[in-house]
Amino acid sequence: DRIVVLLDGVIQQIAPPLELYHTPVNKFVAGFIGSPPMNFIDGKIVTENGSVRVQDETGQVNLEVDSEHRKKLEPYAGKTVTLGLRAESFDQNVNQKMVDGKSLQALVEVVEPMGSEIYLYLQVGDRSMTARIDTDHEPPVNEPHILDIDMREAHYFDKDTEQAIV
Repeated sequence: DRIVVLLDGVIQQIAPPLELYHTPVNKFVAGFIGSPPMNFIDGKIVTENGSVRVQDETGQVNLEVDSEHRKKLEPYAGKTVTLGLRAESFDQNVNQKMVDGKSLQALVEVVEPMGSEIYLYLQVGDRSMTARIDTDHEPPVNEPHILDIDMREAHYFDKDTEQAIV
């Protein structure tokens, strides 16, 4: 069936649950649907040497945009957008070595084993984030941990309008 998402009495999106989850029309819907909620990072779109990346102001986040998303993000070069990452977009980095454009380092604040998966509550720079990883390895608390990001699953929102770009 379909769900109507309202904000202050204004319809934001009407769609089946999985469509709301996978293709939210704006930042509000993206943050409203899903548990845990989507992680949001403000970052500038940087194009250089054939690469398109999203970089936050601290340099902690420097991720290469997936090839499927490049064309829609190139007009935003030099502008700040909001990157949205669902908890399941984070993967264990088995070797704990940064992969340029694919990895980020976070401080693990809480590890919550949930049976078939683990929730990690992270600190990345000055922001809190949540990752959902498999149970192959339980990272230690209060230590830095490297995670790889599946950028094919990334969402991007216009910083000013909060409307979905991709």
